[in-house]
Amino acid sequence: MNSLFAMLQAYPLYCVQAGLMVFFDLAAVGVPLLAIACLARSGTRRLNLHLARQLSALGATLHGLVLLGAVTWGLLAPRLPGGGRHGHGLASLLKLDGYVWWNSPYRRIALAVLALCAVAFLVLMLLSMLWTKLRSSMAVLWLGELLAAFLSLGKWAGIFCGLWHKPGVFPAFFQGGGFYPLLWTLFFMGIGISGAAAMIWLLLRRSRDDFGRDYYAFAARKCARFAGWSGLLALPGLMLLILCCLMWMVNGGIAWNPAVLLDVSALRGLFSQALSKAAILAWLLPVMLAAPVLSFACGGFISGASVPMRRKLSMVFCWLCWMLAALALIRLLFLLAL
Repeated sequence: MNSLFAMLQAYPLYCVQAGLMVFFDLAAVGVPLLAIACLARSGTRRLNLHLARQLSALGATLHGLVLLGAVTWGLLAPRLPGGGRHGHGLASLLKLDGYVWWNSPYRRIALAVLALCAVAFLVLMLLSMLWTKLRSSMAVLWLGELLAAFLSLGKWAGIFCGLWHKPGVFPAFFQGGGFYPLLWTLFFMGIGISGAAAMIWLLLRRSRDDFGRDYYAFAARKCARFAGWSGLLALPGLMLLILCCLMWMVNGGIAWNPAVLLDVSALRGLFSQALSKAAILAWLLPVMLAAPVLSFACGGFISGASVPMRRKLSMVFCWLCWMLAALALIRLLFLLAL
């Protein structure tokens, strides 16, 4: 059993903090993609340019939160008995070798991901600060957003490569057929979370960034569509991912049989066997499936309003739905690792 996942199991608070970091990082990955979509439409409607500017500031804030959370999580994480090497090198001098994550096979991947996150933070911060001066040069704006998107996606590419090649359950799970459903789910979940986070950002910045009532109505509708439709598009991958996880927990492997997907009794038996091994699935799976559906309903409710900025509670509820979906997904993956 990997000591890092053992620590997360032994200390639920750190498990929740790790899930929140993944939640904010998924939003940080999706925000540059939304900004690129806005830049692509800026020629037809100039309000998209204002939204891309605000999304750049949001992306920088999210990357900063991820960096802050990762550093505090790593330094405050408890040390398992016998976890430290206590050598004589720099790591021992800084007392890094006593931490579980430092002795984990994922250490180099974690440091590389943090480095990419820091560079993306700097790029987006410079973009948001210099946006007024760079507005006349669309090529620079495009280059900055593309670079930020590349760095953000590179973080998750590094995480997947590390999980694929490091010892543990995930290489076999990915090769058995769980990789593509997880990739599909995380991609649309990132877009949905970023759309929900953008709506919260609009509420927080409305008094400081006065772009007019028409802009905020336009921006709220656009972000609500991103948050809502992503929930609907994430459902197929999420269902397949849940099925893969149940097969893995029950059979120790993934055996795709199209007949199982159409056999209600077989699915019920698979779920009951998995439930006997992990009772937490009784509420974990309903939350994972209900949260994207509710976010889709909230997105439609907000985008269809004549004054969408008045739907503040719906915006917050949509954001909370995506947070619950992300936390439930991370908890399900921890069940596989343990």
